[in-house]
Amino acid sequence: MFIYTIVNIGSEKYLKEEIALKYPELSFAYSRPGYITFKDNSGKLNIDSRLNLVFARAYGISLGRTKPENLELEVSKHRADVTHRFSLISDEKSGETANLGDTILDVVEVKEGEFWLGIRKVYPESWRVVGANPNLIQPEAAPSRA
Repeated sequence: MFIYTIVNIGSEKYLKEEIALKYPELSFAYSRPGYITFKDNSGKLNIDSRLNLVFARAYGISLGRTKPENLELEVSKHRADVTHRFSLISDEKSGETANLGDTILDVVEVKEGEFWLGIRKVYPESWRVVGANPNLIQPEAAPSRA
């Protein structure tokens, strides 16, 4: 089984290091900016598993890669409470905010013509919005973070 993670672009290296330290049973599998998969060598992870990851915005069970021509067929094979579709290469996104306890089917475009599907469960600490990205904008009058 494989897990997928959604990470802020530029933080992939830190997520890989965090996984290596906290979860050595997970080995790196595939990466694109903002998206990384890992193989679960323990065979213990499932949809209800909770990981303590600082650098991942979201994570879940990977359902694999698909091409655009097979996308709708693959999406129809999986049941979830909410479907989130988003692109890591453009601003395109769609889907409703999930509720606590819902399952989310993530349909992620990681590069032109390459889509990955994954399913995750919403916990209190989970981002429930599309792409696990609330798109918060810091006000200009906000104090410096330095």
